[in-house]
Amino acid sequence: MTTEANALVTMNATYDMSNGTDATNQIRLIAAIHAGRSAKTGATAVSADESKVFFRRRATGPRLDSTDSDDAPLVRVYTEPMSESTVMEGAEAWSHEGTIDAGVVVVHGFTGNPGSMRGLAEACAAAGFHVEMPRLAGHGTCVDDMLPTRWVDWCRDADAAYARLASRTQNVVVMGLSMGGALTLWLAAEHPETKGIVCVNPATFPLADEMMAAIRGILEGGTEVIPGIGSDIADPEVTENAYPGTPVRPLLSFMEDGLSPLSKRYSATRVPLLLYTSVNDHVVDPAQSDRLASEYGGSVERVMLERSFHVATQDFDRDLIFTGSVAFARRMTGV
Repeated sequence: MTTEANALVTMNATYDMSNGTDATNQIRLIAAIHAGRSAKTGATAVSADESKVFFRRRATGPRLDSTDSDDAPLVRVYTEPMSESTVMEGAEAWSHEGTIDAGVVVVHGFTGNPGSMRGLAEACAAAGFHVEMPRLAGHGTCVDDMLPTRWVDWCRDADAAYARLASRTQNVVVMGLSMGGALTLWLAAEHPETKGIVCVNPATFPLADEMMAAIRGILEGGTEVIPGIGSDIADPEVTENAYPGTPVRPLLSFMEDGLSPLSKRYSATRVPLLLYTSVNDHVVDPAQSDRLASEYGGSVERVMLERSFHVATQDFDRDLIFTGSVAFARRMTGV
């Protein structure tokens, strides 16, 4: 066995967000790796058939050397494998039969799962709403399952949940977090009869051209998975059960097939919007919500979250979001 093989770390890894690294800086980091740093350290790119492997800086456990400086070598980290048929505990889709003539579709984010939105879904159910909370294709099992999925798959799942709910009530509200917020905006554009939408730190516009070029370069270099973006939460007692890695091809599809065309539809969308924005978000720049609010064609109610990071539905402001979203849904549906 080689020295490098002896140094491999087998673990369920997470990306350290404590230094405030955001998604853009993360992509710059990975691009820098493939621009030459991996040659310096002896690390290799991740191939498609090594998709459980990705690079991160400062993994806990054995290192390639004993230094702890910013110039320390990168470590290859293996994620914990799961069967395709195994759904993480708490990541299950959820459907609830309500007692009033109104319902809510609840949509989770990229590399996350319904667990991040369960509290919001249960708050809506407790208020009497019908609820549909899908588990999007490739999510909630293992990152390998997400590799072949694309924007069209997640749209299909969100639209199917909308259809199931619409078969029970004509008074539909949609709520989503992060990419789930983007899918919420897509559903509003596709279904103008929607009574209202709630977006929590939604991803709304594609990354800058230089970042998109970096992502394509990562793929061209043979890497399929980069460090994860999950569990950006201020509350130290809470951890999001998201994937430890970010699949690059699905990310590219989210930007090119999803946000790029979707962002051109905001000005024509009239469905009332309740928009929650964390002031400190290390995954989606709060400026994206600023731009959405300025370009959106319908009414916008804006709530700034001072205490929560990206996954605000599991963070310090979660109760504020639950209470405000339920009240908004009641107003929009007249129940």
